[in-house]
Amino acid sequence: MKKLLSVALCLVLIFSALPVFAITASAATSGYYTYTVTDGKATITDCSTSISGNVTIPSTLGGYPVTSIGNSAFFNCDSLTSVTIPDGVTSIGYHAFYNCTSLTSITIPDSVTSIGERAFSNCDSLTSITIGDSVTSIGSSAFSGCTALESIAIPDSVASIGNSAFFGCDSLTNIVIPDSVKTIGSSAFYNCTSLTSITIPDSVTSIGNSAFFNCDSLTSVTIPDGVTSIGDSAFYDCTALTSITIPDSVTSIGDYAFSYCTSLTSITIPDSITSIGDSAFSSCKSLTSITIPDSVTTIGDGAFNGCTSLTSITIPDSVKTIGERAFYDCISLTSITIPDSVTSIGDDAFSGCTSLKNVYYRGTKDDKSKISIGSYNTNLTNATWYYNSCIGSANHTYDNVCDPDCNECGYTRQAPHLYYHDCDSDCNVCGAIRSVQGHVYTDEADPDCNECGFIRDESAFIFGTCGDNIQWRINTVSKILTLSGSGATYNYVNVGNTNPFTQHRFDIQSIVIGDGITHLGNRLFKGLNHTTSVTFGKDVKTMGYEVFFGCTKLADVELNEGLTELGSLTFYNCTKLVQIDIPASLSTINHRAFKQTGLTSINIPDTVTYMGYEVFMNCYDLAEVGFTEGVGFLNARMFENCTKLTEFYFSDNMCRIRSRAFYGCTALESITFEDANRMWASSDGLESRIHSTAFEGCNSSLQMISEDGTHVKDYAYRHSFTFVAK
Repeated sequence: MKKLLSVALCLVLIFSALPVFAITASAATSGYYTYTVTDGKATITDCSTSISGNVTIPSTLGGYPVTSIGNSAFFNCDSLTSVTIPDGVTSIGYHAFYNCTSLTSITIPDSVTSIGERAFSNCDSLTSITIGDSVTSIGSSAFSGCTALESIAIPDSVASIGNSAFFGCDSLTNIVIPDSVKTIGSSAFYNCTSLTSITIPDSVTSIGNSAFFNCDSLTSVTIPDGVTSIGDSAFYDCTALTSITIPDSVTSIGDYAFSYCTSLTSITIPDSITSIGDSAFSSCKSLTSITIPDSVTTIGDGAFNGCTSLTSITIPDSVKTIGERAFYDCISLTSITIPDSVTSIGDDAFSGCTSLKNVYYRGTKDDKSKISIGSYNTNLTNATWYYNSCIGSANHTYDNVCDPDCNECGYTRQAPHLYYHDCDSDCNVCGAIRSVQGHVYTDEADPDCNECGFIRDESAFIFGTCGDNIQWRINTVSKILTLSGSGATYNYVNVGNTNPFTQHRFDIQSIVIGDGITHLGNRLFKGLNHTTSVTFGKDVKTMGYEVFFGCTKLADVELNEGLTELGSLTFYNCTKLVQIDIPASLSTINHRAFKQTGLTSINIPDTVTYMGYEVFMNCYDLAEVGFTEGVGFLNARMFENCTKLTEFYFSDNMCRIRSRAFYGCTALESITFEDANRMWASSDGLESRIHSTAFEGCNSSLQMISEDGTHVKDYAYRHSFTFVAK
């Protein structure tokens, strides 16, 4: 007995000295739910997609408390209508309820502290959600694509709103951000087109890039004193925004921050700002005045590009550099005051400023000669320069000798109208040149300023060039952009040398590309999100990258026979493009050419021999594909998240399927291989021919159809799919 006791004591000592490990059970199933147990706590890892209706997730499974909703646990449970999460749950994982398209409401208890990335993404029937008071962070894209979500209450516990958290929630009308939030992530409210108001608390210190991009119902915003930076494109395309208050705490305004805020009439920039980003206020067509403080040293490239209502501007003594295209196409700008601190003026800074007549310069002629003035600034250099100028209090400046009392005698009146030949001392309108109003009076002006006698020959047209031998013209009445000429168009970049059309995009509904044009350059029509149709001339052979990127209303495209190549990202995010005919001449479709479009079906001809990666990724409505026999391999992520694609047929030319090619194609029912033996005609091994992740995220009921005895059968069994012999 003593020996037995001694042995028992030794065993106790031995095991007590061993390190303690978490005890994890293998996956178990209870009803609809699959779960694992770690340290006596259950995590739901999967749920049958047959689950439906109003569901209350059980608080225990197998006798263990449920504390976590795992990654992709309810992925594509598209018959769920409402979900109640029990109080014990502390975390909701990545993709937890992704694509639950019938889900209308969800209640998150106070026990939950984190909501993972894309947790409720694409739940496009979700109208309301209650978030518990313990949640500290809302993950990236957590509610992106919840297009029916009208309102949400964010609790005081939340410290950060992740990138793209509410991206594309276009029914969201208002939101209150609590005092606990410190950061608003990039693209957090991107394309929330119904959002009319938002309250940003004093606790917020930064507003991320594109945070409110295309929130085109947002009418006013007050930025609190705590914010130090406004990110790139933060309020881009907020077309209803009429006013904004920027506090003294802000030190920088990002590139494109308020670009295309077409209803913004005035803005005051505080003394704390040292730089105005590239294109920060570009195409703010209603902006009539702006005050630039003495703290600003640099006006970025394209900063006020296309501000067509801006009539005058005073640049403070602190500014040293005026960037390229800074005031490009400010067609109403009649005067500008430039300090002697300016040492360089970039190319095209005042190009298109056709009304610019007077420059009031605070230095001498010798000082002016020291300024480096870039190319294409003839509107500036041909204007009348007044040296050693004082600035008057109204719409006048003094010529040569300053009147210390700023009396009105002797001034040259240059706004809001210009006098023809002799100045009218009474400032009457007769005799004025009224080019700003869309018509020009002839030499014998109508003294009553009636419309008889004016010339209206070019008032409806805007002209320009976009290639060495290519001209463009916009008819602002018919809303048609026409390209004519021969050869290739220019390439354009995102910053600086941007395409000439985005600033006129509200005047472009249709594009007609004339015969003779052979190549469409990079980003040629990028961002024309009011364009609905485009017609190609017979000679277009190739397209560069991002040609129609972000043309979100483009629905009708007529490609020409003879076209051989589509560039990368050609139609990216053209969400209204549901159908397109691919010509038999096409041989190359580059990366992401149709990514995130609205395509419902596509037929790819046999002439196509190369297709890049992610070509149809996120085409959520793509249900039918006629695939080419010319392509020998299916590139990575080709059809990822094409959630309506039900079947696919591979020709006998197909020999490789790369990673995530059909990832997340949750409706995919069958894959048919015409000649599966060719799929394995190399020594690369099984997984190198059909990548192990090629069908990840597809339903286990997926049928893989081929001849019996091929490696397709082995692949199907290895990945828990169903094999069907032909």
